Amino acid sequence: MRRRRGYLKGLLLLLILFLGFPGMAAGAPGQIRLEVSPGYDGVYKGDWVPVRVKISNTGGDIEGELVVRSEHIPTPAPESRLFVAESVKVAGGTSKEVTLLLSEPGFLADATIQFRTDGRVLAREKIEGERVADSELLIGVLSHSPILSSHINRWVGTADAPRAWVQLLKAEEIPEKDAGLSGLDVLVVNGIDLGSLGSSRQKAIRRWVEKGGLLVVAGGPSFDSTLGDWRSMLPVKVEGRTALKDLKPFSRWGKVPDLDSPLPVSRTRLADGGRSVIAAGDLPLLARRPVGTGAVVYTAYDLTAAPLAKWDGNERLWREMLILGGGEGSSLRSTVTFDPTLEQAILLMPHLRLPSLPAVAMLFLAYALAIGPITYWILSRMNRREWAWWIIPSLGIAIALGVYTYGKVVRGDDVLVHNLAYVEAKNSGEARVLGVSGFITQEAGAYRLEGSPEMWMWPLFHGERNRSEVVVSGRPSVTFHGVPHWTLRKVIVETTKSLDGELRAVARYEDGTLRGEVTNGTRLPLRDVTVDLGSRRHRVGSLAPGETRDFETSYVPDRDGRARNDFMPEPMPAGDRDLTREDLMRTVGTGIRVTGWTEAPVFSYEVRDHKTKAENLAQVLGRVEVMPRQKGESILWPRGTVPVRPLGGRSSMLRLSGGMVAEEEWKDPVLVAYDLPSAPSGWKPLRIDFAPEADVEVYDWRRGKWVKASLLPEEPSGDLSSFVSSFGRVVVRMEQAGSYPSLEVEGRVVR
Repeated sequence: MRRRRGYLKGLLLLLILFLGFPGMAAGAPGQIRLEVSPGYDGVYKGDWVPVRVKISNTGGDIEGELVVRSEHIPTPAPESRLFVAESVKVAGGTSKEVTLLLSEPGFLADATIQFRTDGRVLAREKIEGERVADSELLIGVLSHSPILSSHINRWVGTADAPRAWVQLLKAEEIPEKDAGLSGLDVLVVNGIDLGSLGSSRQKAIRRWVEKGGLLVVAGGPSFDSTLGDWRSMLPVKVEGRTALKDLKPFSRWGKVPDLDSPLPVSRTRLADGGRSVIAAGDLPLLARRPVGTGAVVYTAYDLTAAPLAKWDGNERLWREMLILGGGEGSSLRSTVTFDPTLEQAILLMPHLRLPSLPAVAMLFLAYALAIGPITYWILSRMNRREWAWWIIPSLGIAIALGVYTYGKVVRGDDVLVHNLAYVEAKNSGEARVLGVSGFITQEAGAYRLEGSPEMWMWPLFHGERNRSEVVVSGRPSVTFHGVPHWTLRKVIVETTKSLDGELRAVARYEDGTLRGEVTNGTRLPLRDVTVDLGSRRHRVGSLAPGETRDFETSYVPDRDGRARNDFMPEPMPAGDRDLTREDLMRTVGTGIRVTGWTEAPVFSYEVRDHKTKAENLAQVLGRVEVMPRQKGESILWPRGTVPVRPLGGRSSMLRLSGGMVAEEEWKDPVLVAYDLPSAPSGWKPLRIDFAPEADVEVYDWRRGKWVKASLLPEEPSGDLSSFVSSFGRVVVRMEQAGSYPSLEVEGRVVR
């Protein structure tokens, strides 16, 4: 009996050693451990979310792949499967961090990250975090002092402002690609060595600012003068250090404390485009400068320096700078949902253009004549009518082979690619490109699309049964598995492209006429360039790179200058004519802008082991600056010519949903900014007029209060200068989303 028990114990021990103890992963016990942090310390928003994965290896060297799977995919085809895979190597006894850039809408819900090798899953972790509402602000803080984030949270956490999430970051948490910063509204950099960011992160932050981000750089006395990629976008030039004897320049925002000792600050002077917000004489202490569609704010002092760090006036000051003084944001928004109008445009592939109906009719007529009367007449003359039973089928086969051969010669065996894009040109010369690409397969199988390192690609699902694999770091790629013969697959693409300049128009409005010139500063040849005035378009024609043309058109502010809330497709043209790709892609924007079309490629990718034949079409979007009308000492910004931009998160805009404009839920008031172009340094507003002005409040920058637009004082009875910020901005508040009121400002230049 004892011998039998010993035999059973030995068998049980062998079984345990073979199968492993409970809780052991297949492979090596406790070998791999994953730590996952989405966004910024678990908080995220935006189109693309950086997900940092730390892989800890307590065993030997290992090679495997990180796989991200999600059960929730935004597609009506539940059979579709999408996962992200990244190959990694981790040495024994070490850890490695990998950052994955994932599409937020839908994919992160129920997503799990796995580490697997040889088909075995060694570790898995669910992606957990908190998504910030689009109406709320996400502020990142890079600082040597962890207390700064709590200070900023207190400064901007007021009841009459959008909710703000303030996250303390490390340099290594900043993505190396600007798309990964899309969720941040504000980035504050204080007291860190900018060299720790590296050139790639500095470049990514610069591009993020140009796309609409707000960067706050706190200088202080020990500010690093080697600014690298940021030097040209600061509102000041740093020349050394000095000290303040008192804080009187800050008194507008609240009672200031006395200084026990001079406050060290950096010595600066304004750069081109910079505007002082706070200054001690000719020394800028806080300055702002627009950069692209964003802005950069510079402080000459350390934000954690006492006694300013605990000064009560910070709440109003930083509410004005971070919320009311925010950047414009981009008119283009990427999304993994697919708009029906773009789907129609993708299907209009020039490769698949059919012959004209008359040509097809003539071909069939010729075939009918050849196979009927002509063949019969020839065989009758030859007295061989019995040959008809094999000649007529042979002619049919020969003609069919001829048509097939002609199609093969024209189309070949290449993968047919159709690229459509919107290009948002910037004055820096770098343009944001948001595109959709469709490709048609001529053979069944797997297709791997490989883009450039600057590109982001993501598959689009719209009713297809897809099994897709995405690589998002290094060289991005999308692989479609099991693609049937002669079918369409689609991807969304976002990238940055150097165009050497921008498409820009400068105009003046006088006596009902808008006169100006349009310059194509890009290196793209443009056709059908138009100045878009609301729903009207004034044709300019074609513009070669570097070419300038004059234009003149009538302009009715109440009709053409009406402020729209978002970037949206234009209503479809009436009539029975076939819609073109341009009809489907054309958009209606805010106020006045200039657009043009090009067939030059603005993005491309390779299809592994396949040749491609690509057709391209892009709409280039440019800006129109309407100069104020100046006569003697008087200056006027006519109604409908002042640029409008929403503030305080994206919910203040209307969104496009299924081709229709739909208003999001909005609990907080809508904040809207009007930036007066080319405002002179010394001028005084005499009249600020909104239409309509009902339910509109205007911000008083001097007193920090909101005033009903209908109660604005008029000269000489009151002073209007407090309703225009030091950087030429008027901000209004509305209780509900809708069309923005148009603004007209009249003033006098002070000599």
